Amino acid sequence: MYKLQFNVKDYNYRKLHKNRVFYRDKDDILICRNLESFEVEWKSSQEVIIPLSTNNFFFKDFYFITNRKGTYVYDIKTGKRVSFFNDTSLLLSTFNNHSLFFFVNSREKLFGRYDFMNKKRLWKFNYKNFSLNIVGFNKTIILLVRKTKILCLSFEIGSLLWQKDLSEEKDLSYIDFTYSQQIGKIKKCIAIYENKIYLAVNNDAMVILDVESGSILNTIIELPEQQSWRSGKTIVQTFPAPHIAVFIPEQAKIVGLCVHVYWELDLTTDTVNLYDCQASFEALNIVTEGNIPYIPVDEYLVFCANNQLLVAFDRQGKNIAWHHQFELGEGNGLFKPSLSISGNWMIVNDNEKNTYIFRKK
Repeated sequence: MYKLQFNVKDYNYRKLHKNRVFYRDKDDILICRNLESFEVEWKSSQEVIIPLSTNNFFFKDFYFITNRKGTYVYDIKTGKRVSFFNDTSLLLSTFNNHSLFFFVNSREKLFGRYDFMNKKRLWKFNYKNFSLNIVGFNKTIILLVRKTKILCLSFEIGSLLWQKDLSEEKDLSYIDFTYSQQIGKIKKCIAIYENKIYLAVNNDAMVILDVESGSILNTIIELPEQQSWRSGKTIVQTFPAPHIAVFIPEQAKIVGLCVHVYWELDLTTDTVNLYDCQASFEALNIVTEGNIPYIPVDEYLVFCANNQLLVAFDRQGKNIAWHHQFELGEGNGLFKPSLSISGNWMIVNDNEKNTYIFRKK
């Protein structure tokens, strides 16, 4: 499925976009390298401090880099800086294969939709009594979340349509491993499909809200007995790690993978199917964890497993279709959050600052 093309001793190979990789050198100069030839296409003429933890993003032929000074915009073909925003930051939120521009003024606690091509703010919303955590949107609504609370704003004008607090729902309370009473905090908006919003909460439940009113349509806390699964010696009847599940829009399914269990939620019927893939996983001694994300690529889920395995799981065949075994030193492992895929290319780092660049066969 993928073939290792390059192994580079440089932790700063950080951003992948189509057939280019972007990184900074020791002098904080931004560099673009073409992966087809592995030649340097350009270097920026100015120093740019690129934060290690960042929301940098690409839009059309532009690369956006935000740090404490503001947002820098570079032309990815020439390396020229074409814009700089010093009084606001720009954010590109991606959800269900769609992207949306926002501006953020953290000093005044304002955010809103932004038209980048025309350099125009479309509306603004004051979030001083909430938090700026945009979790989902479609062509009519934008959702923000803070712990157990969710706000729904109008896509067109940014007005508040409704708000919901899940702490008021007694069914979502649970006892944690310290035997303390907890409420179900919202961990992720997985999908907005037709008139429903699908939320994962931190007791591994799924909450389904109505788009127009925010009322709860369904809460799936326990799966049917025939859909239970085993984690070690424990029989489990909740979703396996729904907070890292992904939405497959063209199939109207939410899919997830945890431990050795693959599951699907059909959004047309809200029915759940679980598949035990233990034999395929044990053949390679693969262990997945509840906090390791995977990336959907065609019919596969690609992820870093254990410390030295890169894996593609076949959603149709319900088995491991491809893997790459790294020969790493003792105590060394893959830096799992670094996995990135764009077009035919994939990069991943290990914790010894090696960058591995793969190309799709």
